[in-house]
Amino acid sequence: MKRLIAYWSVSPHSDPIIVDRLTNELLIVKAQVTVGDFLACDKFDRMNDLEKVVCRTLVVCGEDDKMTPEKYSRYLHEKIRDSKLEIISGAGHIVIVEKHRAFNRAVERFVASL
Repeated sequence: MKRLIAYWSVSPHSDPIIVDRLTNELLIVKAQVTVGDFLACDKFDRMNDLEKVVCRTLVVCGEDDKMTPEKYSRYLHEKIRDSKLEIISGAGHIVIVEKHRAFNRAVERFVASL
């Protein structure tokens, strides 16, 4: 199961070693913790509060994210005033690992724009 989670967390374009490393990290975590994480994510809902966000916001998403598809990042961007959306091609849910240079550039551009 944890291999499947790792596989779904990355882009099919990512280096396979990322899936192996993620799987190894997930194997360290107890099953109850992983289930708890998924349940917490499933129950977390602040969609009605997004329009209350008043600070500039960067929304970053991997183009191939299967865990939290791009449509959700687009929704955040549409609902949060003064937000910037960055879709990173060739990355999945763990974009910060898969495409760390592109992620860092996106953050640097955002910070420079503040």
